Amino acid sequence: LKGPSVVQPVLEIVERLQMQEQCSYSSFQLPRLAELRDLRSDQTRYRTGALFGNPPPDYIELSRAVGATEIHLQYDAITVERVGEIHKAGFKVSFFGSAFQTTFKQLL
Repeated sequence: LKGPSVVQPVLEIVERLQMQEQCSYSSFQLPRLAELRDLRSDQTRYRTGALFGNPPPDYIELSRAVGATEIHLQYDAITVERVGEIHKAGFKVSFFGSAFQTTFKQLL
């Protein structure tokens, strides 16, 4: 979710297309995730991912505070310990970044 005042219009489009279960919403701007969660409390139909390039020490608490269901880390912030912490806290984990995608494709 990029840009100001984007949450409500995005929700309206997704709902008009009846694509709630096929979409998830992610942002580096955690207040946008909080806004979405205030508008739609159903965490099953409205999955949200808190994005972190370089996660602060309290990234799990920050994610929980905005009602995120997932934590997305930049590929170079991935560690076995972080993945374990994220899962233990009850979140799904995902990764982003072109270098990670390139490496992943090479492994296939």
